[in-house]
Amino acid sequence: MILSFENKSKKDLNKNVEISFDIKSNIIPNFKDIKFIYDEICKHLKKKEIKFIQRFNASKDGDSAKKFHEKCDNIGPNISIVKTKDNLIFGGFTVNNWSPQDMVKKDDLAFLFNYQTKKFIT
Repeated sequence: MILSFENKSKKDLNKNVEISFDIKSNIIPNFKDIKFIYDEICKHLKKKEIKFIQRFNASKDGDSAKKFHEKCDNIGPNISIVKTKDNLIFGGFTVNNWSPQDMVKKDDLAFLFNYQTKKFIT
């Protein structure tokens, strides 16, 4: 599952927007289950509020790389959340865009997280 933000450009990262969690997912059923990630992103972006928008859900959209890139490239800051067949849930946050090219991009705000332990790796 890929979530992005209502305000897409990096220059808009300092603007506050309303909290919203209208996301249909079998990984994360409601906002309280993702609040620890939300709080960490707000801290990293120095914002009080952000609005999540669901961009991709493999259960609904299919799991092909082509479909992923159609829906996720160039959407700006995003959270990726993955659930394995063994029911492990983890993910990451970046302000950088996804792109189809093999590129390494520096991102001082990026972090990974373990959903079960609520731990972050920066």
